[in-house]
Amino acid sequence: MNYVDRVRNICGSMLVIAILGGAIAASAETEYPVLDPRYSYAHQRHGGECRVGGVGVAYPTNAGCNVSATVSPVWVNDLGTERGLLRFQYAFMGSSSEEFAGVFFTFGRMGVETVTTNGTPGPDLDLHADGTFNFDRLELTGGTTSSIERIRVELRQIPPYTNLLIRAEVEDSSRAKGYLRFSFTSSNSQPMVVNLPLSSFIGSFDRSAVKVLSLVVEENHWVDGVHNPKTGGFDLLKVVLVDDQGDGDDAASIVALDSRGFVMQMAWRDFETLWRLQDATTGACLDRTLFRDLLHWGATGWLLASLPFAVEQGWVTSAEAEARALKIIRFIDNDALWGNGPSGNVGNSRGMMYRFGGIDPSGLAGSLTGTRKLDLGSVNAVEASTIDTALFMMGLATCASGFDEATSCQTEIRNRATSILRRVHWNELVDPESHQFYMAWKPEEDPSGGYCTPATFGGYWASRDTSGSQALTIDYWTAEGAMAALLASGSTSYPVSPDVWYTMCRQVRNGVALTWPGAWFTYTFLQSTYLDPSLGPDRGAEYGVRAIDWQMNAIAAFEAYKAVASTDGVILPDAVELPDITYEAQGQTGMAVNNSARFTGTLTPYSLQMTIGLGGSTAESAIIELKQMISAHPDMWDPLVGVLDSCNTNLESFPNKAELLRTTGPWIQQQKWPLNTGAALLAEINYLTTGAVWRLAMRSPMLSNGVERIYRQPRTNGCISVGMSIPGGNDAWSCAISGATIIFPDGYQEIIHFFDRQGTYLGAVNYSAIGDALATSGISVERSGGPAGLRDAAALPDGDFVVLVAGPGTDALLRVTTNREVSVMSYGFGDAMDRGDEIGNFPRVAVGGDPATVLVTINSPVQGVAVLGTNGVFLHRLVLNGQYHGLAVERGSNRLFLLRSDGLIQDYPDLMVTGQSPSNLASLPSGVWGRDLAYSVTWWTDLPALLATGSDGHIYRIAMDNLAVTQVEAPLSSGVVGVDVFGNSGVMAQDESGTFQFLSVLRSPLCFTGPVQFNGTEFKCQLSGTVDAFIKFQQSFDLKEWTTTQYTTLESGIQDFVQPKEGHDHIFYRARYEY
Repeated sequence: MNYVDRVRNICGSMLVIAILGGAIAASAETEYPVLDPRYSYAHQRHGGECRVGGVGVAYPTNAGCNVSATVSPVWVNDLGTERGLLRFQYAFMGSSSEEFAGVFFTFGRMGVETVTTNGTPGPDLDLHADGTFNFDRLELTGGTTSSIERIRVELRQIPPYTNLLIRAEVEDSSRAKGYLRFSFTSSNSQPMVVNLPLSSFIGSFDRSAVKVLSLVVEENHWVDGVHNPKTGGFDLLKVVLVDDQGDGDDAASIVALDSRGFVMQMAWRDFETLWRLQDATTGACLDRTLFRDLLHWGATGWLLASLPFAVEQGWVTSAEAEARALKIIRFIDNDALWGNGPSGNVGNSRGMMYRFGGIDPSGLAGSLTGTRKLDLGSVNAVEASTIDTALFMMGLATCASGFDEATSCQTEIRNRATSILRRVHWNELVDPESHQFYMAWKPEEDPSGGYCTPATFGGYWASRDTSGSQALTIDYWTAEGAMAALLASGSTSYPVSPDVWYTMCRQVRNGVALTWPGAWFTYTFLQSTYLDPSLGPDRGAEYGVRAIDWQMNAIAAFEAYKAVASTDGVILPDAVELPDITYEAQGQTGMAVNNSARFTGTLTPYSLQMTIGLGGSTAESAIIELKQMISAHPDMWDPLVGVLDSCNTNLESFPNKAELLRTTGPWIQQQKWPLNTGAALLAEINYLTTGAVWRLAMRSPMLSNGVERIYRQPRTNGCISVGMSIPGGNDAWSCAISGATIIFPDGYQEIIHFFDRQGTYLGAVNYSAIGDALATSGISVERSGGPAGLRDAAALPDGDFVVLVAGPGTDALLRVTTNREVSVMSYGFGDAMDRGDEIGNFPRVAVGGDPATVLVTINSPVQGVAVLGTNGVFLHRLVLNGQYHGLAVERGSNRLFLLRSDGLIQDYPDLMVTGQSPSNLASLPSGVWGRDLAYSVTWWTDLPALLATGSDGHIYRIAMDNLAVTQVEAPLSSGVVGVDVFGNSGVMAQDESGTFQFLSVLRSPLCFTGPVQFNGTEFKCQLSGTVDAFIKFQQSFDLKEWTTTQYTTLESGIQDFVQPKEGHDHIFYRARYEY
């Protein structure tokens, strides 16, 4: 019993240990930190945290007691170096003579606040039985038998240096306690160390379920002869659990191991973290050490994938691994937990999982535990996430491959995994306009949070703009998006085209395809874990983008960071909770598409751990770097859970100091994050086994099918055309397309026909339903066939349609849902009409702008356009001169284009501003009248263009860059009257029939890949794009008028460009595709 001077009994029931500092601990022991405040406190929240749980103060509140007790972080420089302490102070001020005050440390959380389904506070849950530590077997995995024999406390006196008799208490899950008192006497502030042997504690407590460790100062305990000053306190420098027969396992001994031994020790502790930080009801991983009310389903995917290897290594038994997997899978495979309601679901009706699960206010075993996390005052805070869905499903598919025996448990794992994997409607998680994955979804609209874009099945997608007209998508290539693409392409229930792998933008710079944030996980989450490194380059060239070997791309990114490394080592900026408790995906300028990417000085060891999964010399370099990091910051090492999540080497350089408690010295995060730890674990397993994780993943039918479709099946280029025969069609002169539905209003039959994008006829809204809707609103329209009746249609942002009824009488707009329900949206349009009975007139409606509006051509009392909100409220009229047969709005702006009946195409600057005059852009060929107009970015064009239909039945493309008018030679495009565009899909109305076309050839944008330079005499840049693409270089002096200076062809996909400066002080350059 080192550090113990003497043991004596007082009054027959009090055991006291007096302290002498300076003894040396035995070499064969391991210290497991409970509290290490040296560098752990930077923000106020950290004051309530320790390595294993929470920190707090205890004191009586009964009558006659009046106690003040505080515990707070303190930063000092009187111990030879700057460091942190935890200072406990108390004052006994009541009439009772037996008051007490103490500081306590919990294993896991002591309790947690809850939230009800209406967002109001629920009862606080007592977590006494949750997250306890087993002092007889501290590690839960690994087959080890570490037991705790002592508690070691390092503390010091604070002025006025009074003698204290402190009571150390250990409390178990049922609140049974053991205690031991020790005397603390000093006349200075020099630290002292005391060992408290658990064998000497008085009282019976369950060593296998320890919940609380406390240090208590009693004012008086008359029976035991305890008397302490009325005021006082002490500083805590360290609290640890000691295994007398441990292996040491300190930072120095770990980094001294060879590469394989080092990685194995890291991997086991990472698995221990995932196994330990679990919810007992669902089996899911917690988001982090202390966030007991926050379950992370994406992180749970990493755990599932690691289970077969853990069994192989003997870390857990096969029965234990199967039980954990089944607990998770049985919970998820429950139809009742999937729906579009705001609470009580683990995911939405399309299989998209919520990022975070919460706990039930009635208890951890309640029915809401694991379902959508509810925040106080906002039940709509947590989103369903494509990325977290992919993280979970990748782990699930890999886990199922690893449990391949014919036992009942392993058969159930495989069957339930298949059921869950088939649940995801990947085809509905893809934006049909960009062919990129939607980022996230919420069941209720959240404008302040950016969820405004209606989903066709209900709820709202995350939005790019305030009106919700553009959904937020995974637009740049990233490893998590690639996971989703792999799963979606391999799905047999709701598959999508491999296009989703290739539509994420590939911006290459200095030989590296960059991600948007530049955070290291976006380069390696897939490559170091599940992706077969031998696949080589993908089939990018067939999809009009650069072919990339993503394994080599991650390695090239690592080498790029190595090239700029300082003497302190390679820095891989990554996603992390920062010292001010904000969360940021750190990046670095030059290695991120985002020019605002930054590194805050916060290091993330898990990034180097993930790099180990890339194998070869890259892995060995990462191991060397990780060892150096741990050696330089040994406080980052924990013998129970391994290397901690993050470290900021000096807060003086941290950019956001306003919320910090201190602005000097290092900071070390005390919590572990399973999302980061799990990725590191799978990478380490791949290193130790030459690819066990990715080999298991590739045995999954879903994942292997995804790889086959993305990497091995040749691309079929061209245009997919679907002819649509309209029953009894007469006058299909207009059409409209949304993400999933196509409609053709038949002006003569007065029927609206519905098709899906495969050409399947879905049904119709007949004239009686339309008449009833009009009559209900008291609208009189002579719907007599011929040129009167249903004139045009357009898709609304929420997926419904607006249909224009124009004829003698009052013109009206109908809202027609995808379920074929009809209601009147608006009529009269501010006493304006289009007079649809006029011979040769083609009245039109369009939707667009920011915020989204509905636009209708009018001829009376003035000519022009009526502008309405998407709710049908009239806003204003644009007074123009001419009869208009076509309207289109530039995507993402309020720029309005108009097609006059005589074929003249005009540009109106801002549809929200009245009194402007349109300018003439171009004209259709002589003698060709205008019929309809649409704006396109990718359908039959590779640059923004207008598509106009003419009286000759052809479609004409008006290029926005040079206003050239060319006839579109598209399959089945003759006899076109009306046209509408949605992304790279379009639909054409051809009188008695229609054609839907999906243009499957996707071309990459033109990207700058090297530094853009201007040396005063010439402009230099490097461009990448599709091989053989024809590029024109242009210059401008005012950003309005552009002059073409050069033409070239990209012979290799990457090419240098040099342009001598001309005689102006200010000059601008751009490069454009020319087709």
